[in-house]
Amino acid sequence: MTDHIAISIETSLKGLATAQTNGSIKAFATTALSSLGYGSWAFACENPDSLFGNSHFSTGIPFQWLAIYLAKGYQSIDPVVMHCRTSEEPFLWDAVSDWESATEPVRDFMRNIHANGFGSGLAIPLRSSNGTKGMLSLVKTGRLTELRGNYLQSLTDARSIGMAIHAAVERLRSK
Repeated sequence: MTDHIAISIETSLKGLATAQTNGSIKAFATTALSSLGYGSWAFACENPDSLFGNSHFSTGIPFQWLAIYLAKGYQSIDPVVMHCRTSEEPFLWDAVSDWESATEPVRDFMRNIHANGFGSGLAIPLRSSNGTKGMLSLVKTGRLTELRGNYLQSLTDARSIGMAIHAAVERLRSK
């Protein structure tokens, strides 16, 4: 990691620790994740006060895809979300490969992800100190075979950023 990236992440982590609005959380998260090369990302965490049961902060995810995702009810079958709810381990996925044994709705979901420009991703389960579950999902257009090394190289920093986002969201929610 270059010094410039380290400074950007450090500055963003400090900003997340004191963020006072959802907008400032999103801005600091965007800066930190962009410095790692992720323009497309989504953060979600449990939020019983939300209409959808989750609190979402995302950037670089086209609104068109989010509308399709909600309209088709993908939130109830998304294997990335399901993994992060039930596991502590990061999840690397490819939109095209390894879904042959999945149900037809999941295969349809993955075909739609791919059709909307997402090739692969890294999902990181997050747990707050009080046990609230969350996740940070990082996506790129390329295939997992090409990007696995990049995802694994950025895992530690991405997890730190995800935990800082999670803590900031919980701090704002408790106000």
